[in-house]
Amino acid sequence: TYTFSCSGLANYIFDGIISERNYFVQNQDFLNLVGNMYDGIVRNIYGVSGDEFIVISNNQLGDLTLRQGDVKRLLIENITYFGIDPTATPTSQKTTPTFEDGFNSHRLVRISYTKSFVVDDIVIKDCNATNSKLHAQIVISKLPYSGGVFPAVYDGDGYIGKVTIDNVN
Repeated sequence: TYTFSCSGLANYIFDGIISERNYFVQNQDFLNLVGNMYDGIVRNIYGVSGDEFIVISNNQLGDLTLRQGDVKRLLIENITYFGIDPTATPTSQKTTPTFEDGFNSHRLVRISYTKSFVVDDIVIKDCNATNSKLHAQIVISKLPYSGGVFPAVYDGDGYIGKVTIDNVN
């Protein structure tokens, strides 16, 4: 699940967004950029989520045509991610968390691909997620379901092309 999901956009900018209340739901990504996404900028975003903060994928939910396609030329910069507190309840958390609150983040960015679509020319820079409970803040892989439960939906010769990562903590 996700707080905000989009597909089929070109020349888009997401700038100056705060995600404050997204940590009460486990497996709740904040921003999903899925299929047919070109020439985008995602910057100056601050907040929490119950799972990955930003997800980039060329296919989601298998059979929805709009949510399938290449994702190319995306800049992600100046992101501050606090993650989740696995013991959180609606009354135990502040509205605006800080690093001092001891949040345990999941992943800052997940990039995945399936089918015959491409994810290419992605730049991730000047991002911070220092309280991570996981070893990797950025995960780049074929969608885990490929060849498994839904092989006819997810298998193909897609790939991830150039990804540049600079100054990610």
